[in-house]
Amino acid sequence: MIRKILQLASYVLAIASTILGALSLVVFLNLKTELLKLVNITNYNTFIEFDNAFKSKYIVFGAFTVCSLLAIVCLLIIVVGKYEVVKFIYIEKQQPEWQPSIAASKQEQSNSERLRLTVECFNKKIEASLHNSVPEDAYSNVNQIFNAICNATSAVAGICYIPTSDGLSFRQISTFAVLANNFKDKDKSFTINSGLLGQVAKDLQYKVFDNVPSNYLNIETSVGSLFPETLLIFPFSDVNNQCTMLVELAFLLEIDETLIKALSEINHQIAGKIVPLEAQLQ
Repeated sequence: MIRKILQLASYVLAIASTILGALSLVVFLNLKTELLKLVNITNYNTFIEFDNAFKSKYIVFGAFTVCSLLAIVCLLIIVVGKYEVVKFIYIEKQQPEWQPSIAASKQEQSNSERLRLTVECFNKKIEASLHNSVPEDAYSNVNQIFNAICNATSAVAGICYIPTSDGLSFRQISTFAVLANNFKDKDKSFTINSGLLGQVAKDLQYKVFDNVPSNYLNIETSVGSLFPETLLIFPFSDVNNQCTMLVELAFLLEIDETLIKALSEINHQIAGKIVPLEAQLQ
């Protein structure tokens, strides 16, 4: 408020100084005539000499008036331009492009919280499964981990593969809600870098597929078989970047990105639990 009052006062004083400068120039020009009349001088040459004597004073007053007027014009231009800049900056502070909106920030926090809860759910289900499995039975441990992953991701069907002793191929060891007649003997194993599954096992990059072919995987239910809408092929690898387990998870709906992030976050943790079981299974 005080700043606005001072700014307004500066405008008023600038205008007043210009007006007073102009009036001073007019008064000074009339001063010559008044002085000559006062001493009763009517000689034209005296008038000329008087004007020559005051010529420099006229120029100074005229320059003062012109400068004051130009100062006001410049001041108004600056103020108008400054107003536009201040208005733009104000809008930028309200919603800058580099700063996420409140809704986006809340959404990010919500996603982070969902990821944390999903990871906790994974860990709890896996720990509970391992607690209920037989320590000496390696097959049981891997199967329990695989079932825990299917339950935690809400997958409607799944297939689990682990590497053979030479690490050059993978074999199927467990399924989840899959019809037995979907697989033949040749489908129960594959070599690394061979086909889609082998490529995922080699590259350690998960794949997501929509519109799964109807002849690829059928889901076994009490009312018959269903066809999945989305398929996730996810490799679990250890710290040495060796694939220790590969899973195919089928979903009837689109996969939630949070589930994939959670699987990636606990990737090494799950792989670490499978590494000691691998030798027992071969």
